[in-house]
Amino acid sequence: MLWPEVTARLAPRRLDAEIAGGALSAAVVFVGTQLTHGSAIKLLDPEARGRQVSHVMRSLGRNAPEADTIRAIARLAAFLDEQSTPIDFARRRSLDYAAMLPRDDWVKICRVANVLPGGDRRWQAARAHLYALVSGNRLSRAPFAHEPGFPSFAEVTQFRSGLPANVGDALASAAAEFLRGRGVDEPVAWLPGVEVGDLPNTGDAIEGRWPTARPARAMVKPAPAVAAYSAGRSVQEIALEHGVARQTVGRVLADEGVETRRGRQRAAIDPEWLRQRYLVERHTIPEIAAEVGLTMTTINRHLEAAGR
Repeated sequence: MLWPEVTARLAPRRLDAEIAGGALSAAVVFVGTQLTHGSAIKLLDPEARGRQVSHVMRSLGRNAPEADTIRAIARLAAFLDEQSTPIDFARRRSLDYAAMLPRDDWVKICRVANVLPGGDRRWQAARAHLYALVSGNRLSRAPFAHEPGFPSFAEVTQFRSGLPANVGDALASAAAEFLRGRGVDEPVAWLPGVEVGDLPNTGDAIEGRWPTARPARAMVKPAPAVAAYSAGRSVQEIALEHGVARQTVGRVLADEGVETRRGRQRAAIDPEWLRQRYLVERHTIPEIAAEVGLTMTTINRHLEAAGR
C-alpha cells in the first residue's frame, strides 16, 4: 500500500481508503510502463483484487481537481526511479510477523508510559498498526488477522490518529527491535522527500491522550528516582518528596531494574567520628550517607542518638 500520509492527501474521499492505498501504490508502479492496473498491483500484492484497482483509477479522473493527484503520482514515480530508498520493501513484505508485539510487551509499554493498556481490542489495534507501518501490506495479510478482535482499517487509522506521543515512540522502538531480531538494519519507516502537489492537507496531527494508569506514578521520573536512591536516599524519603506512596516509588525503581534495600539497615557508627564529620568538618547528611553507604534517615537517627 502507498504510505498512509501520502494516501490521505491523494485518495478521493469518496473511495475506501484501504482500497485506494493499494490502487495508488499500483499507480506509482505502472507510471511510464505498459502494465495494466491489475498486473501492477500483482507485483506488490499477489492476492489483491485487480478490478478494485481499475475501479479506483477510473474513478480518479472524474473530477477536474484530481488532475493534480495524477501529476503528483507521476512526480512520486519519477522520484523513486531516481532516488535509492533506505528500505527494501519487498523484503519487508516477506518477513514473518507472527511474533510481532506480544501482549506482555504491549502491557509493559503502557506501564512505562503510565497509560491504561485497554482490552484485547486496543492491543490488536497496536499490533495491526505496527504491522502496517513495518510491512506496508494490507491488514488482511497479517498472520494474526483471523484472531478475535482484529480491527478494521478504519479502526487502525483512528488508533494511529489518537496515539499519545510517548506510546507511539515506544511502539516505534519495539518495531526497530523486531527488525533487528531478523537481521534488518533499516529505519522503521520512511517517506519520500517529494512534494506531492498543491493538495489539501489533512490537518496538523493532534497528540492523543489516554487515561493514565496511576496518576501518582507520573509524578516520579525514573532517572532522578534511581539517582536519588543510588545516592543513599530511602524509598520513603523519595516518596515524601514527591507526595506519593512508597509503593509507587518502589514500582518505579523495580521497572528500572533496581533492587531495593529491604528493611532498616543496621550499622555500627562511632558517635565521636560522626560528630567530628558533621559538626567540625561540616559535612552534610547526604555526604555522610553516601560515604558510609547508608540512607540519610539512618545517619540522621545516629546523629540524634549522638546528641548533635
